[in-house]
Amino acid sequence: TRPSDSVVVTLPVSWGSWNNDLAGAVTDQYDHEDPLLTTAVARPVNWMTVVPTAAATVAGLTGVVGYTNLIGMIGTSSGGNIVSPSATATVDFGTAAVSGNMNFNTNAGDVWNSNFSGTLNGPALNITSVSGTVNGATPIAGTVNGYLTGPRAEGMAGVFDYEAPSNRAIHAEGSFVLG
Repeated sequence: TRPSDSVVVTLPVSWGSWNNDLAGAVTDQYDHEDPLLTTAVARPVNWMTVVPTAAATVAGLTGVVGYTNLIGMIGTSSGGNIVSPSATATVDFGTAAVSGNMNFNTNAGDVWNSNFSGTLNGPALNITSVSGTVNGATPIAGTVNGYLTGPRAEGMAGVFDYEAPSNRAIHAEGSFVLG
């Protein structure tokens, strides 16, 4: 088990967003061996640095833990900035199962609802399923990546990138921290 939720722990997480307002100056190098293989990035780039909980510590944790305190979420979407976010996650340390949800609105009034699930690999989230909708009708897909963080896995921090497969112009991306 982890410490009581009444214990205050400062999580080792930094995060932010680079807005691509430099006339397309942001590129993604997608091959670590060939620096010429790049693609232009037209969306803001959300970044996060996280000090993961030690794998040996995670291996010694037991029980089911809920991460129900949304410490923060930042992000953007095709409908503007993310506003009114909510998120929770659950980790079963006995089975390494991870599940959770993220819901938010945008400046344009879009409503995003998503669920994710997967497993833990040490402190790393191995999310294999993302589902949900935009405005209750348009299906979404995407990725969630992150880590458990804090001396005894008191937090979960990560990034998400969602889009509507039927219309890739509908997208949302951001960073989150749960405690």
